[in-house]
Amino acid sequence: DLYERAAFASKINADMFISLHMNSNNSSKINGTEVFYSADNNNTSSTGFNSAELAKVLANNISTAINTKNRGATKSEFVVVKYNTVPAVLIELGYMTNASELEKLKNTEYQRKTAETIYNTVLDLFNHYFLR
Repeated sequence: DLYERAAFASKINADMFISLHMNSNNSSKINGTEVFYSADNNNTSSTGFNSAELAKVLANNISTAINTKNRGATKSEFVVVKYNTVPAVLIELGYMTNASELEKLKNTEYQRKTAETIYNTVLDLFNHYFLR
């Protein structure tokens, strides 16, 4: 259940919530990485951190690392970001309906590079916002 996923962050006392997805579109020409956050869940924490900042940093870092079009940090009303209690984002890593991007998404090295970028971004954010 999507609402249970959103509530899970509070249940385990998480600092942030990141949900990974692959996108699709009626047009096979659309491509790129996009990160969604909710304006309803964008309060700045005592450390100065919020969902919009998380979305922006991840969109920039992932797009640069895996050389995809940066579709930016976009407001949305997805349940897992809107009804969360911590900074939360939903990452659309690429479009499965774009043949070129689908091949990249299926590539093990591409997956490793993407995961490594997300991991390193989270570490950097912790060092900057949480471990001061």
